[in-house]
Amino acid sequence: MKERLSFRVFWLFVGLVAGCVSLPDAQFLRAEGRLFFPQFVSGEENRARLFLVNRSTEEVKGRVVFHVWKDGAEPARVVVEGSAVDHMSFSLPGFGSRMIETDGTGPLAVGAAVVVTEGGEGCPLEVSLTYELLGSFVSVQPSALQMRRRIFVTVSPEENTGVALYNPDGARAAQIRIDLLNEAGTSMATQILGLEAGRHFARFVTEEELFADQIPSDPGSFQGSLRLEVISGPAVSAIGLVQRASGALIALPAGEGFFQARDAKIVDFAGQDALLRGLNLGGWLVPEGYILKVPGYGSPSSIRSLIVDLVGEQAAKEFYERYYGNYVQEADIEEIARWGFNSVRIPFHYQQLYDSGEDRFLEEGFARLDRVIRWCRERGIGVVLDMHCAPGGQNPNNISDSDGRALLWSEAGFRDQTVQVWREIARRYAWEKWVVGYDLLNEPVLPSGVANVSLQALYGCLAAAVREVDPNHLLFIEGSSYATNFTPLEPPVDDQVVYSFHKYWNDTSVQTIQEYLNLRERTGKPLWVGEFGENSNPWAYRVIELFESHRIGWCWWTHKKVDTITSPLSAPFPERYRRVVTYWEEGGSPPPAEEAQAGLLELADALKVENCRVLPDVVAALTDPYRGVDPKPYVEHVLPGSIAAVDYDVGEEGYAYHDNDSFRVSYENWTPWNQGWQYRNDGVDIEESADPGGRTWNVGWMSDGEWLRYAVSIEKGGRYNVRLRVAGNGGRIRLALDGVPLGGEQVVPATDGWQRWTVMQIPDVQLPSGRHVLKVEVVRGGFNLSSLEFSKTDIVQ
Repeated sequence: MKERLSFRVFWLFVGLVAGCVSLPDAQFLRAEGRLFFPQFVSGEENRARLFLVNRSTEEVKGRVVFHVWKDGAEPARVVVEGSAVDHMSFSLPGFGSRMIETDGTGPLAVGAAVVVTEGGEGCPLEVSLTYELLGSFVSVQPSALQMRRRIFVTVSPEENTGVALYNPDGARAAQIRIDLLNEAGTSMATQILGLEAGRHFARFVTEEELFADQIPSDPGSFQGSLRLEVISGPAVSAIGLVQRASGALIALPAGEGFFQARDAKIVDFAGQDALLRGLNLGGWLVPEGYILKVPGYGSPSSIRSLIVDLVGEQAAKEFYERYYGNYVQEADIEEIARWGFNSVRIPFHYQQLYDSGEDRFLEEGFARLDRVIRWCRERGIGVVLDMHCAPGGQNPNNISDSDGRALLWSEAGFRDQTVQVWREIARRYAWEKWVVGYDLLNEPVLPSGVANVSLQALYGCLAAAVREVDPNHLLFIEGSSYATNFTPLEPPVDDQVVYSFHKYWNDTSVQTIQEYLNLRERTGKPLWVGEFGENSNPWAYRVIELFESHRIGWCWWTHKKVDTITSPLSAPFPERYRRVVTYWEEGGSPPPAEEAQAGLLELADALKVENCRVLPDVVAALTDPYRGVDPKPYVEHVLPGSIAAVDYDVGEEGYAYHDNDSFRVSYENWTPWNQGWQYRNDGVDIEESADPGGRTWNVGWMSDGEWLRYAVSIEKGGRYNVRLRVAGNGGRIRLALDGVPLGGEQVVPATDGWQRWTVMQIPDVQLPSGRHVLKVEVVRGGFNLSSLEFSKTDIVQ
């Protein structure tokens, strides 16, 4: 009986994703959301049901495709509502639901059911499938495409377990290693299975094709697991089988898999291309001086020493507890998800997780990571864990909390600790699917006299330690010389490697990343930019276009800083904390401990997201799919009314504004693109204003040929007077509406001071009602501009 049922089950468990490549209109399928069910059966009184629930507020259209095989060859049809079909279209209203049930008539058909939704890569449906076989109901979950998988198996006189696999690729074969592990995790035997394109495999562990020699057909009992790994070719669909002696059949949940490296790309749980677009959570678990305005670019340890010297150990502890609790809260992750990012990188100091003095791991540190990973999981945000500060320091700089020496490379004890910490991290997060992977070492720099192969050797040790406990996650490998030199890092130390480079202060041309593209071509491993930024919006627009045109994911540095223009969030610079910083910078008498502690706690509270200023121009530079060429209003300008000069439209240089100096390609002789370093991160120069007219900021350093664009809504057409608040040495200006000059070229008066403000007028200009574009052109520079006020005169209805 068992042998006959096993043979039948072989055909019942045809791989789900055959429809991925063999169904009609395959290109259509690739462009849309898909859910694959690895097991389907109908006919000869066996019925199947698909339950579709729309989880979105919008209508969802799509189709269910029954990709059914008989004897692994010719497609066949199933009977639904009296008609033989191979697919059905559906339309569900917002929150609507539907059940599709086969009649169970006709010849036995086995295979897969594929649910395809229109209009996007995601599938906004909750879908489940059940079928009735030999009088028992079998529930099947959607199956992901995976490169690795573990399946629990048990064999006894009462039941047998096994595996069904399917290769969805229409052209390439997959080679799969199947290891049989006992309860202790020891490998008992290995099989190498070749799975041709579009073919499936289904066997129980006691059958000849698997492990009949290792497991007798009727043992007393055996428990263990199967470890599956695709060692070449595409990802495959996998599902566990359980067969009871009574004939009842069970399909084990397929699981959602992990992010994987495949075909020089990072793919998600469903095997789809996952282009990571993320933000670093820099400054949180690795406090950096420039982020917090501490003079001298302080390291985490030096900053802590300054604080302890000022307020004492207990008060410092109180500050850090509040600091870590406020810097990244659930509201931060909520904002990141709302802006449209799909991932974050968490730089951490190893001392957050491990006390080397007591040789123990710190549960409070892991609890912080656990909370953020949970918040990310709930919002579909992937997490990359980045060892930013390794034991001994991986480079000689403050960013690795070094004392000026990179001792990781000279002392074996520090390397052993690094391996120990990563093994523990991997053990804890081995089965967390929203952890994308582990960035093993941030910006390593090998000291003089240390061979480049030392970096590759350490990566090999770290990879081996991770794989002892975690077969699932990606390993991000950074090059030497601050993640720019990958010369010693071939071949890859692991099959699931991603090469991660960093890009700062250089050009936006393809030549700047060509060596990395060559690395990807040689190795077949994905690329990822773990850090880039500290540059202007125009640079960000162009660099992201460069990355994405070559299918490279990225992570901007960083999501939040104190009093900044280069991050999406700018925390205020509290006055009492400013006094602390001034003391650290200039010396003299220290502030009283109570006042200093109050200033530090004000800093910790200022870092809460609700206290930060959002910079919409930075968010747009990182998330706008049009890369700034379709400008959007920074604020809504309604006329009659006043326009702050600094509130020009959001967009790329040359589209929302023109400035003669808009980003930096070198750190040598560095000067800011926004010379006032206020309010926005564009090339436009903005400074704090002393205009008694009430504007906080003004546009300054205006040069010949520069211009600003404002989307305006004019409530009523008619004649208007325009009043411009200006200061400086004078110049010439021109206003235009939709390209039509308003009053011609105008002389800007000199005021004998960059903050000595006056009003110049452009009288009697004709403005039509509706939505329009106002352009302010600098014909000859030499003045500052604070605001433009449009007042009605003779109104035409």
